[in-house]
Amino acid sequence: KPQIELEAQPCGLVRRDKQIYVATMDSQLHCYSIKGQKLFSIRMPAHITNLELLEIRRSRLFSAVIVALTNGEVRIYNERVLADTIMVNEVVTAVRFGRYSREDNTLVIITRSGALKIKMLQRSADLDEKPASQGPLKEQDIPLPVPKKTQLYIDQTQREREQCTEMHRIFQNDLCKLRLHTSRSYVKLITDGQLGVAPVGGANIRLNVQVWGLGPLFKLKVDVQNGGTRALSCVPLAVTYDHEVYRMKR
Repeated sequence: KPQIELEAQPCGLVRRDKQIYVATMDSQLHCYSIKGQKLFSIRMPAHITNLELLEIRRSRLFSAVIVALTNGEVRIYNERVLADTIMVNEVVTAVRFGRYSREDNTLVIITRSGALKIKMLQRSADLDEKPASQGPLKEQDIPLPVPKKTQLYIDQTQREREQCTEMHRIFQNDLCKLRLHTSRSYVKLITDGQLGVAPVGGANIRLNVQVWGLGPLFKLKVDVQNGGTRALSCVPLAVTYDHEVYRMKR
């Protein structure tokens, strides 16, 4: 199954056609394919508070991604191209695009102060404009200064050809040492109880944690299993976390 690994905690997710947009807490908007391949990333000038999908059905389907920022901007991206920017001048806490009353294409914005702002798309708006071409960059026409082959490079290449068997043997030997060191470290982590299996008083405790939610609010489901033959009771459970990023109710 395809998996997506993020560099920071996610704070929003929408699906646009065959693309998945993920907003993270490091002020970046990432775009992935359905198979989990990263297509592009866009860094925002402020933290992202909301992510919403914009879909307009007329003669053809037009879709974009709405990104709300803490600096009061509401940006609309058509793929990686910035199509429009709406200034709200307040921190946006909620964004929703859809049908409102008789209007099919309405953007509803709620700010931190509690204000409700409604913006309706004009029915005569032209949405047939395509995003600017993402052709090759101008820098691609500048030739790179490729250095000339030095005598040291030629000697090194000749040595690799003559001693290829010996170099391959040394590589395999180092690879076996690396695997042995990795196995020993893995066993040490298990004995120290850092991989969810901890020997406590002659019993094996297995700890599995699942994250419920996408953020910024989420829950942790903790499953504790006793894999030994001895019953345990009153086992304390301590939670350590970064107090600058997370907050937990006591």
